[in-house]
Amino acid sequence: MSEDLEGSAQSADIASCVTSATSPVLKGAWLNPGAHVGLVGGFRADMREADDEAVRRASIFVDVRRSAILAGDLAQPITAALLSESDIKADLSELVWGTIWAGQARTK
Repeated sequence: MSEDLEGSAQSADIASCVTSATSPVLKGAWLNPGAHVGLVGGFRADMREADDEAVRRASIFVDVRRSAILAGDLAQPITAALLSESDIKADLSELVWGTIWAGQARTK
């Protein structure tokens, strides 16, 4: 918990959001290159924790693709044509089973 969200985000390597926000609370302009952002709270299409800039700059990994694209942090940028489903690098099952590694298809 921080009283200075912007300052904390600017100095963080890891940022986690678990809110019920319906408009972004985390701005991409605050994030350092390579920062890890975990978004958990925006599970409905009308909820949003990170702004378009944060999503645009991200390498996106999700737990389950079909549900992640319904969550506001992805659904809203997809609807606005700022992002497409193909921008998702991998989901958890692809990473666990080794079919995708860090966004790259593995060849056997």
